[in-house]
Amino acid sequence: MRLIEAKDRHFAWMLGTGWVFGALRLPPGGLGDRGMLEMLRAEAAKLRKTGCRAYWLGVVGTEIVGLCGYKRLPDEVGTVDFGYGIAESRQGHGHGTALVAALVERAKRDRDVRVLIAETAVNNLASHRILIRNGFTRIGSRLDHDDGPLIVWRRELSAGRRPFRFAGFRR
Repeated sequence: MRLIEAKDRHFAWMLGTGWVFGALRLPPGGLGDRGMLEMLRAEAAKLRKTGCRAYWLGVVGTEIVGLCGYKRLPDEVGTVDFGYGIAESRQGHGHGTALVAALVERAKRDRDVRVLIAETAVNNLASHRILIRNGFTRIGSRLDHDDGPLIVWRRELSAGRRPFRFAGFRR
């Protein structure tokens, strides 16, 4: 699994309103519904304006099998929430575990990130296994107005690392 930074042109292409250079292709059925892709595109654009590279395409060969990214900027102590998803037609083949592993490795190189947080639906056992395989620990639960009961997961990247920031500037 390799990560390619998801740029606006990638989202436009996935939404059928643009094109992408290179040999990337979508899996059968695409990556998700239009509303979800539009929401992720808006989130990515907002983070990109701050200088944060925060969304990535999960690519196997030339096929995009999933998406992952930070939901917001890391906080002052280096904690960031992230999300991920695998195309329905590519689930059950280890791609989710590989995608999260690649994101963890990417986050380890980000001087602003010390801790990763993920949330999963209580009944999403596949995502629970993905996070456990990638060294995450269940730290609690919460009730979300839209998504219902969620489990909260955490992975510390390096206990001794401290976030590095220039005032008003990121990477």
